[in-house]
Amino acid sequence: MPCTTFPENARQISVAFIVCATLLLAGLAPETAARADALNDLRTTLSKLSSQAPLQATLDVKSSTTSKKENGGKPELAEAHFTIQVGDGLSVHVGNTTLQLADTELQAAVGDADYPTPTAELLGNSVDPLTIEHLVARGPALLRLLASATVAAASSTTLWGQPARELVIQLPPPKSKNVSLKDYQRTVSVWLDAAGVPRAYSDHTQFKACLLFFCATADNTESDRLEVVNGRLVASMTTRDRKMSGLGQDSDTHIVYLLNVRTVSPAAGTAESISKPSSNQ
Repeated sequence: MPCTTFPENARQISVAFIVCATLLLAGLAPETAARADALNDLRTTLSKLSSQAPLQATLDVKSSTTSKKENGGKPELAEAHFTIQVGDGLSVHVGNTTLQLADTELQAAVGDADYPTPTAELLGNSVDPLTIEHLVARGPALLRLLASATVAAASSTTLWGQPARELVIQLPPPKSKNVSLKDYQRTVSVWLDAAGVPRAYSDHTQFKACLLFFCATADNTESDRLEVVNGRLVASMTTRDRKMSGLGQDSDTHIVYLLNVRTVSPAAGTAESISKPSSNQ
């Protein structure tokens, strides 16, 4: 009778479901463990690429900012050249020409609030000591970033024509008591060579930030080309794209950092040029 056979069929269905679910989880477990191992291996590699060896470098920075409400929607362009020394701290030299240009912009803006000040803004907002330190010491910076990360995917691919492995990493939203973050997404991709050394990096963040009744949206992307110099992971080329709208702002900024690193021999006190990537790469 149906009333007597149904419980038996139900038990059979339940057992079959449990078996299928167990097999599915068993199949996913090795993949999840492999992704966790890949992230741990990356952390180990980064800790080994945090050398404090001294170096010298030149840094060329170019920026382009477009705002619908400023300068008639025309791009505001700026560029600057820096000489960097890393050893017992960080030393940055800025040429007089760049400083004088920034000062001229600020003086003109005193009498005209709409006068563009791209050089002054570049120096004040985009080439601060921490930004430069992250360029010449990418290992520690990435380690801090990956402290709370989880790997969403790991796959084989190619990078600049060579075999590589890509790790796609998810990061949780930052916590804030004052600002409410909505639709927050942050995805980091790291490309590793055959030896497991990071060679490229990309960080994409999207969110909507609200304070009381005021909100702004942001879409930011940072991409690095990475090299190893004397046990130190450096970003030889970095591009930043930032889009913001809301709170009276609607801007699009593109910045390129080109780092030409030279190692320093402590005994001889001489420097040797390592590389200078092309902005077309």
